[in-house]
Amino acid sequence: VGGIDGVVRAKSELLNALPSNGVAIVNADSEYAMRTTKNTVAKVLTFGTSTTADIRFMVNSVANDGTSTATFYYQGESCEGYVPLPGTHMVSNAAAAVAAGVTMGMPLSLSVAGLKNAVPAPHRMVWLDGANGLRILDDSYNANVTSMSAALRTLAETSAQKRIAVLGAMAEVADPDSSHAQIVSLCRELKIELISLETDLYRTTAMSVDEVVRYLKAQSADTIVLAKGSRVAAVERVVQAFSE
Repeated sequence: VGGIDGVVRAKSELLNALPSNGVAIVNADSEYAMRTTKNTVAKVLTFGTSTTADIRFMVNSVANDGTSTATFYYQGESCEGYVPLPGTHMVSNAAAAVAAGVTMGMPLSLSVAGLKNAVPAPHRMVWLDGANGLRILDDSYNANVTSMSAALRTLAETSAQKRIAVLGAMAEVADPDSSHAQIVSLCRELKIELISLETDLYRTTAMSVDEVVRYLKAQSADTIVLAKGSRVAAVERVVQAFSE
C-alpha cells in the first residue's frame, strides 16, 4: 500500500465516500488519522487523549494482565469504565467504541458500561496458556511499527522473570530496514529478548517455527511470550504449535 502514506490515502477514500449526514469517528491523537478528514463532507467526531478530542479519555490504572480502567469525557459528562483487553492502546480503541455509541444516541454512561463485555478478536492481544506454564500474548494478526511498539510496551509492563518477543516481519512499512531497527532498539530498551521468526530484518539469526517452539519449551514457567508479525509472517503458527 506504500507505507503509512498509502494507508492514509486508502482510508481517506472511505471518509470521502461518506454522505453529508454521515459521521466519521477519527483518532485525534494520530496526525495520520486526522489527515484522512481533509476532504470529507461528513461530520467528524474525534476521540483521544488530546484536549481537542470530542471524546477524551484518561487511563486511571493498569492491572498486571494489561487490562485498564479509564475515565471517558464527553460534553461535560464523565464516566469510568473497565477495558478488559490488554494494553493501554486498547483504551483508545475503547474510546472509538464509546464514540460509536454516543453517535447512535446512547448515553455516555451506557456506552462506557458496555466496554466490560468486550471480547478480543482472534490473534489480537489474546492471553493464552502455553506449555510449561508459560503465558502467551497472541497479537499475531498483523503488525506495523506503531502496533508492534504498543504490544512490546504492554509486554514490558507485565510482571515476569523473563519476557520474550517472537516477531515476524512487518510488511506494511515504507522503509523495512529502518522500521525493524526501531523495534530492535525498543526491545533492548525494554529488556525484552527478541526472537526473529524466519526473517533477517531484525538482524538476528532467523529461527524456524520448530526451533522457536523448542526454545520456548525450554524456558521457565515465569516467562511471558509475545507473538506478533504481519499477516505474511503467519506468526500464529508458533502460537498454535506451542499451545498444543
